[in-house]
Amino acid sequence: MAISGTVAVSGPVEISGSVAVSGPVEISGSVAVSGPVEISGSVAVSGPVEISGMVGLSGHSFVDSGPDTIALAAGTSGFAGGSYDIISYTSWTLAVKYSGASGDQVTVSLYTSALSGGAATTLADYVFDSSANYSGTSWNLYTAGITPRYARLYYQDTGAAAGSLLVFFQAQN
Repeated sequence: MAISGTVAVSGPVEISGSVAVSGPVEISGSVAVSGPVEISGSVAVSGPVEISGMVGLSGHSFVDSGPDTIALAAGTSGFAGGSYDIISYTSWTLAVKYSGASGDQVTVSLYTSALSGGAATTLADYVFDSSANYSGTSWNLYTAGITPRYARLYYQDTGAAAGSLLVFFQAQN
C-alpha cells in the first residue's frame, strides 16, 4: 500500500503487509505497534516516547568487556591492565571493583593520553584525570570529561593486605 497526501485516522487501524509513505506524517495521540518496524531515513519526535522491550539500532555498537582481574600485592603499584583505545567511542566507562581486605588502602587513578600509534607506554606519556580510594570491597566508575586517544588505570596499594581489581570496559559509538 502506498500513501501520499494527508491522511486523518481516528480509532484503531490494523495494517498487515508493508506500507510506503512519502511526505510528512503527523500523528496525535498514542500509537501502539506490535511486530518489527523498519524505518529508513530520519524520524523527528517531539514529546515523550515510551518504549518497552528491546530496541536495536543498526550502525550503533556497544562494548561490554571484562572483568579483567588484576591481582594486587601489598605495597605495590603499576598499571592495572592494558591501555584502552577510546577515541572511536562517543561514551565510555571503566568500572572498577576492588575486592580486598577491609582496611586495606588502595588508590586507583585514571590517566589519559593523546599520543597516537601506541606510543603511550609509560606513566609520563599520560595525564592524570581522576582517582578514587578503596579501603575495602567497593566500586567506582571512571570516565574522562574529554575523549583522548587512550585511557589507562594506575594503582597504588599502600596497605598491608593483597586484593584484586576487577576492571570492566563499557563503551558505545
